[in-house]
Amino acid sequence: MKICITIVIAILLAIPVGAKEPSRMRIKKISIIESNNMLLNAKSESIPFAAEMGDPYLTSLKQHVSKNITLTHGDELATIFSLLEWVSNQWRHDSYNAPPARATALDILTLAAQGERFSCNSYATVVTDVLLSYGYIARIISLNSKDIAYGPLGMGHVAAEVWSNSLQKWIFIDPQYSMYAIYNGEYLNYYDIYRLRAESKYKEIEFHVAESHLKINHQTKDEAITQYRTFLSEYFGYVTTAYEHTNTISMLVLPLDAKDQYLTNQGRTSHPLVFTEDPSDFYFPINNTLVVFMQNTCAQSSSPPANATPTNFTLTFQNNMPWFDHYEYRNSHNTWVATKTDSLPWHVVEGISTVTVRAVNMAGVAGVPTSIKLKYE
Repeated sequence: MKICITIVIAILLAIPVGAKEPSRMRIKKISIIESNNMLLNAKSESIPFAAEMGDPYLTSLKQHVSKNITLTHGDELATIFSLLEWVSNQWRHDSYNAPPARATALDILTLAAQGERFSCNSYATVVTDVLLSYGYIARIISLNSKDIAYGPLGMGHVAAEVWSNSLQKWIFIDPQYSMYAIYNGEYLNYYDIYRLRAESKYKEIEFHVAESHLKINHQTKDEAITQYRTFLSEYFGYVTTAYEHTNTISMLVLPLDAKDQYLTNQGRTSHPLVFTEDPSDFYFPINNTLVVFMQNTCAQSSSPPANATPTNFTLTFQNNMPWFDHYEYRNSHNTWVATKTDSLPWHVVEGISTVTVRAVNMAGVAGVPTSIKLKYE
């Protein structure tokens, strides 16, 4: 009777290596020599989105932006920073004027085109929704002083962070000032900036500002960066972002210089708050793919021969990509091939081979590639 067995570890192939010693066998092994294939982080499910990809609102927003900006296709960071620059230049800052309640990014842009001015909150709303409309996962972050609970007005600032698939991390952007930050060639998120400040390296951080923004605001680069470095230094008490759990939206708070939990915002009502002291709760990876190797062995009996060749696998895929659409894998010609299935047959070949798979979202933005290099000899 034929029996098919599915296992998830490799069986070793034994073959003769010499006629003089037939009892000795050389073991032919399959081994993983390089891999970034890791367990998925489920915290991507905690990101609340105002709209789903394909929603008419995001479609209309992208169409509006696309009419006013020409993007360089294929370069993720260039696209992100071009959209940041464009949003930053749509109006001049006003700390006190606010858009109507429940105004969308498209509403704010329409009002700005009519001469309205808005605060940092509106900049953050617009830049995150614009990035989302292009398929980049972005979130609003609030930067708060240690005195956020009962301090006067001005104890908080609002900016944004966007997930970079190429860098595999969240990076900080400030649309009010058209700024982002780099240290020793590394793009920074807000916790990175805080950590460097705690290590007395704050002045070594390179803040980058768009030339067009400097021209609009009649500033030199040195003036803008000096002003911004001083301004930002007031907001290292806490960093917060929206957090969804069991259909309830709260604010996730990561204390920085401050350590106390709080319940009020500048003496007024606050959003519901959830506190964590673990930066990984705030800065988690997304857009990853997990590859599981399922080894398939078919034998004619319950005792497969010792020299059965364990080279036939089924690869199954999982991901933590918001708005997931399909997978892509690299073929033998090093070309990306799309597949709507979550599994593929795979046959081990002699020598070195590499399995590379990535998830792609509904906007066509590809996630972080998972690569596994194997040796079979």
